[in-house]
Amino acid sequence: MKNWEPYRLAHLSDLHLLPEGELLRGSLDTSAHLTRALEIIEESGQPLDALLLTGDLIEHGGDAAYRRLLSLVEPVADRLGVPAIYVVGNHDEKEAFAQTLLRGDRSAFDAVHRVRGLRVIVLDSTIDGQTGGALTAGQLDWLAAELAEPAEHGTLLALHHPPLPGTSALIDRITLDPASRSALGDVVAGTDVRLIAAGHYHQPMGGVLRGIPVWVAGAVAYTSEAFPPPGTHRGLPLPSFARLEIHPDTAFGLFQPVHSGPVAYTQAAPPAAPRTEQL
Repeated sequence: MKNWEPYRLAHLSDLHLLPEGELLRGSLDTSAHLTRALEIIEESGQPLDALLLTGDLIEHGGDAAYRRLLSLVEPVADRLGVPAIYVVGNHDEKEAFAQTLLRGDRSAFDAVHRVRGLRVIVLDSTIDGQTGGALTAGQLDWLAAELAEPAEHGTLLALHHPPLPGTSALIDRITLDPASRSALGDVVAGTDVRLIAAGHYHQPMGGVLRGIPVWVAGAVAYTSEAFPPPGTHRGLPLPSFARLEIHPDTAFGLFQPVHSGPVAYTQAAPPAAPRTEQL
């Protein structure tokens, strides 16, 4: 494999944006969460290749909510000189999503994006009117045909519903259909897919599907507890997002809290090493 620079993407999911003046569940200012997350990305000065947003971009509000999203995300993408790649989630309103984020192209819910030599494939895992997800035979056939030709530096696959089991009694009811998860595993096994990125669970977590790492971003809106009190499912006001990295020999996701208060400590770090790696 030739020398190439690692890929770094900011991965934001489950924003649940609302029209101006509304709060999620009466107390969460998801617009402020997203604004701060984007500030953290810019303030870091770290090189990025794309912003990846994996669904549930709005809670409700149609065009107005999506225009609010664009007004926050696109200026940052422009300043960073990177594309913003949007994935549809179960809370998203597909007609408004397509008109506002996909330039009216409803066929682009399943799409291929090229980021340098990395191929980013986006899949629509939603089922109209339902919270859980599934993939159709047609989608899987399309994906298999696309993956038949390897990309220069491999593929990142992005969808809203993680191809992983649920993490609680509540989440167990809204997962990607197990048959779809199995079929997706059959399609991606042995291909150049380096990492699968998803959201939906509001829990930062890692997993594996047929030997391929899966990264689930924590939600920009709030975090669902892994150890809630018996008989409950609780959301905590702990927004987060992630950094994804694709290297010649590995790939991973990295949790990043959305913070605005004091930090525990700060110390000088050595200069960043050159991005080019050898393998």
